[in-house]
Amino acid sequence: MSSRIVAKDHKIDCFKTADTKWKRPFYFVQGADLQMGMIQSYLEKNPVPGWKKEIELGERAVAIVNQMRPRPKFFVICGDLCDAFPDGQQEIRQKQEADFKKIFEKLDPEIPFICLSGNHDVGNRPTAKTINLYKSSFGDDYFSFLCDGVQFLALNSQYFEDASEVPDLAQEHEKWLNEELECAKQAGSRVIVFQHIPWFLNDPDEESNYFTIKPNIRKVWLEKFRNSDVFRHSRPS
Repeated sequence: MSSRIVAKDHKIDCFKTADTKWKRPFYFVQGADLQMGMIQSYLEKNPVPGWKKEIELGERAVAIVNQMRPRPKFFVICGDLCDAFPDGQQEIRQKQEADFKKIFEKLDPEIPFICLSGNHDVGNRPTAKTINLYKSSFGDDYFSFLCDGVQFLALNSQYFEDASEVPDLAQEHEKWLNEELECAKQAGSRVIVFQHIPWFLNDPDEESNYFTIKPNIRKVWLEKFRNSDVFRHSRPS
């Protein structure tokens, strides 16, 4: 039985708990960029599509997670699930997605498996078509969930990177995120944010670079996160 969780209506409801506030430590496993096909196409410069090495790495990761005791609360992959872009490489993309799903079907069904989108999953410049292709295969492209009193927010960071083709979707994402942060603040919840593109690598004031969100956008949202205690760490009461 697959443990993959699909978000609907921007929510995941697989963690049955009465706790609305964090009381005790727990752990989860976070990964990113399995990017099925990247090794052969980008690193080895092989024009023939293939992703055998990514399958081996993914299966190794699943085997390690399955052996963990106590079990992690969940296993999350923060984007770039596959290498082929949804626009222009659809046939290869579909094959990579099928193999990606087969890998994680072997994950212990008691460990929920959660996926986020990256630029290779919705495109460097997302369109309504690429977003819908992703959603048809993996569920909503952004969502929230409560686990043992901690509020988790899973974002689609491409809306911060380049939303020129989908300004309406980006506005909906921003409205949702503002509302989630306000609700978490009012509830006094601990908050953890997941996304593909990091806000910064080493310093919140660092200059713009390929791997991070632009400083002008970063500054606005980091301030909102700070006001909602996203980065606050303290012992449970």
